[in-house]
Amino acid sequence: MWIYEQPWSSIIKIVVVLIITYVLIKIFSKIFNKSMQRHIKRGNARISTLMALLRSAVVYIIAFIGGMVILQTVGVSVAPILASAGIVSIAVGFGAQSLIKDIISGFFILFENCYAVGDYIQVGSISGFCEELGLRTTKLRDWGGELHVIPNGQVAQLTNFSRGNLNTNVDIPV
Repeated sequence: MWIYEQPWSSIIKIVVVLIITYVLIKIFSKIFNKSMQRHIKRGNARISTLMALLRSAVVYIIAFIGGMVILQTVGVSVAPILASAGIVSIAVGFGAQSLIKDIISGFFILFENCYAVGDYIQVGSISGFCEELGLRTTKLRDWGGELHVIPNGQVAQLTNFSRGNLNTNVDIPV
């Protein structure tokens, strides 16, 4: 067992890996947050939304790699874990088809720039301002203050009232 062989060196390695992982996550989060603030100031909500998604992916990847290094330090073989993760992901993919549909739809909504945070949109019979746009869901706030969470896979018909030329009719009695 690793505890009786070199307990202090393994504990020190684990602590160092945890510290490095924490520092890397903080550095990348700060870089992405500064970049997002710069794009928000310029009014580019699409890029700031994509940056938030990229930041989440980078944080998950760093945490996963840190976890694998810790497991390897403890003496757990990482190769079977990675191989079984591939098989499990295929099984989960078949079981979570609606989740995958939501994520793929969300990716194409972002990629095609259908709408962005702050746009006034209508999805089916629900209309409101887009408060949050993620890969899986879209959150709309209507005029009554209610928050509607819509899975992106259910966005079949979309109207964006914030794009293009708008007309306003004003009746002024003379």
